[in-house]
Amino acid sequence: MADSSLLFLPGELQEKVVQNVARGFITDLAAVKLTCKQLKEEAYLTRKRESDEHYRAILAMYKVQTIALEAKHAEEIEVCRIEAKL
Repeated sequence: MADSSLLFLPGELQEKVVQNVARGFITDLAAVKLTCKQLKEEAYLTRKRESDEHYRAILAMYKVQTIALEAKHAEEIEVCRIEAKL
């Protein structure tokens, strides 16, 4: 199995393909290429999902921070308004 497309797979994906070949799940080169393609797509979707979750978490933190800042600002305005009346 000296397929050049395997050389471009990350180590863990290469390992999965080699294990599938060793177990006899994959018997020909076309199946190896198809498996490589499926594993690449799976890895891409996993990384995309993790990236989306990461940036959603950052966005949620910024939203909470913004709400807290707006509340603090509203309190400061109220304090200044009360001080002005005194």
